[in-house]
Amino acid sequence: MFFRTAFGLTRHFSSTVFKANFGVGYHTAPVRNAAQIASGITILAAQTPIAQGRVRQIWDRPGYPDQVLKTIQPGKRAKFAKRSRLRRAVDDIRFGPYRTFRIEYRYYARTAFKCLKAQRPNPIAEMGGLIATDQGLAQICEKITDASGALASTLKVLIEANALDDQKLRWLNECIETLFVLNISVPDLSAENIVFDEVRQRCLVVDGYGDKAKIPFRTWIAYLNRAKLDFRISNKIAIPGRLEWDSQTRRFFLP
Repeated sequence: MFFRTAFGLTRHFSSTVFKANFGVGYHTAPVRNAAQIASGITILAAQTPIAQGRVRQIWDRPGYPDQVLKTIQPGKRAKFAKRSRLRRAVDDIRFGPYRTFRIEYRYYARTAFKCLKAQRPNPIAEMGGLIATDQGLAQICEKITDASGALASTLKVLIEANALDDQKLRWLNECIETLFVLNISVPDLSAENIVFDEVRQRCLVVDGYGDKAKIPFRTWIAYLNRAKLDFRISNKIAIPGRLEWDSQTRRFFLP
């Protein structure tokens, strides 16, 4: 009931705010003006994304050095703008181009509850709420950094630089162990969405989690999810001669 209510309100908020400020709904690229700034919309266009992937862009949140904002790529949002009015009305019910946010919030809450009961640290980076920006809705997330305060390195970067030491390997295995033990679904798990927090000495998943299937079999059946995790790790993360994976013990090791 909470999520149904919360996301119903959020969906109404997103539609109302973007139509009020941009005039044509959140599907169309916005044009900045003084009214938008006065309305509290966060302006990101003056800066460059600090990272980006196929679906999202990541920005420093102005005024909050320990937070980042995740927005949907303009091309992904534009696809929704080209759809028919009827199709867009149906999309609105499903949160439009921001459907992935809704899935992740629900799954993050479920994972946090599991971790609380099991008294394990949450392997997913902390998330906040949603805010309106000139790049559409943005998801507030904690900024994961290295010891110097720079954006944390991904597992992919460390593997390519041969910089994965025993300490980080231990953090990685602790994170992966929690995914298996608590049956946490990360269907898009890869070396690019695993990062190392040197400040709090932990490894975190920052993207690719949540069961996006219409019928969430992997959430219901632990065996299927664990098989998927093992497949992703074996084929998308482990690299013979650099980072090895043992499917029996479910642990990484250095050659």
